[in-house]
Amino acid sequence: MKRYIYILLGMMTLVLSACNKEDNINEIFVGKNWYVVSYRINKAEAKPADIQKIYRSGKDCYTMFFSANSFNACLSSGNTFTGTWTANGKKREMRMMMNSTPTTSTDIDRTIYSIIERATDYEGDANLLNIKDRNGNMVRMSVRR
Repeated sequence: MKRYIYILLGMMTLVLSACNKEDNINEIFVGKNWYVVSYRINKAEAKPADIQKIYRSGKDCYTMFFSANSFNACLSSGNTFTGTWTANGKKREMRMMMNSTPTTSTDIDRTIYSIIERATDYEGDANLLNIKDRNGNMVRMSVRR
């Protein structure tokens, strides 16, 4: 009987410690270029042709750079926007406040900007980042393209 109690206590310790993890916000966001690699809208992944357009656009397009409290982003060539951001590493929530609005000239630009503008939460680590809105739409980013 004691054996089962120790096993149960050990399992409870693991479960409770796993639920208490808080993300290191600076490690995830700050000081690196994030490249958009895909997106999901209305539960559908981006079309392969749209992903090819993102990849062919060049290394300076479809990027975001986060500093401690602000960000700079570029959609298609020369189409930039800036703003401030906050994130809660325990709840994995985030908010993006726009300082400027890009000329969203393509459907891809409009989709990506819309998701980022309405961001409510994130998931990821120092290499992969998903920014999501309350409807489950998501922009997927990587530190490598």
